[in-house]
Amino acid sequence: MLNELYSDGVLQSSVLRDLEGLFQVRSAIVHGFMTPVVEDSSVQFLVQTARMLLDESRAAKKIA
Repeated sequence: MLNELYSDGVLQSSVLRDLEGLFQVRSAIVHGFMTPVVEDSSVQFLVQTARMLLDESRAAKKIA
């Protein structure tokens, strides 16, 4: 899904890289490989990105 959002121009390459990195952290946690420290800035980044995607989705629905 991240690659599709990037291909459609919704995500910038820097945001894509950051999200991919955080996805790797998520996968490691879920599979019990490690328990990394998650920085507050990472959580804030995820929240901001989620809000941006929700806003984009709402705007697209209004147009359709």
